[in-house]
Amino acid sequence: MRFLAAIAVVAMTSSANAADPVLLHAAGSLRGALTDVLKAFDPSGDYAFEVFAKAGALKAGSRAALEKKALQLTGGPSSAQPLAGRSVYGWHVAEGRADIFLTYCTNAVVAVRENPGQQMIDLPEALAVGADYGLTVMNGATARAQDFAKFILSREGQGILQRHGFSAPGL
Repeated sequence: MRFLAAIAVVAMTSSANAADPVLLHAAGSLRGALTDVLKAFDPSGDYAFEVFAKAGALKAGSRAALEKKALQLTGGPSSAQPLAGRSVYGWHVAEGRADIFLTYCTNAVVAVRENPGQQMIDLPEALAVGADYGLTVMNGATARAQDFAKFILSREGQGILQRHGFSAPGL
């Protein structure tokens, strides 16, 4: 059985330097295009390297060993791409490019759904990294926007997010 290790992180970063994030607001219709732009701008792996640093703090030499073995298979302009409609993460494992893929929980959920022989495993707390996300309704927003924010925070909205791999503390 092949495994996907899941980081407790739920969104791509928008900067190679986590201390210098880029906040992007855009229409939903731009998601696909801007995701490709982001991939070409910021190769993936910054959270994985945080995991490796935590491992190094727990056991001397493990950071260097993990960094030496790690393959950055996604996020770069020359990264191999799956057929349309396939998740790149499960695809790399299914194609034998990796035995384990360290990815976000949300990506692992999709990969396991597409590749039933794969399994998602959460990292132990000592190695887990994460991000906290907020929800803001801007001043002057319509009642509909406020209702949408309330829905996201509702039991039903939280359940939807949870099915996509997000933690749902409201449940």
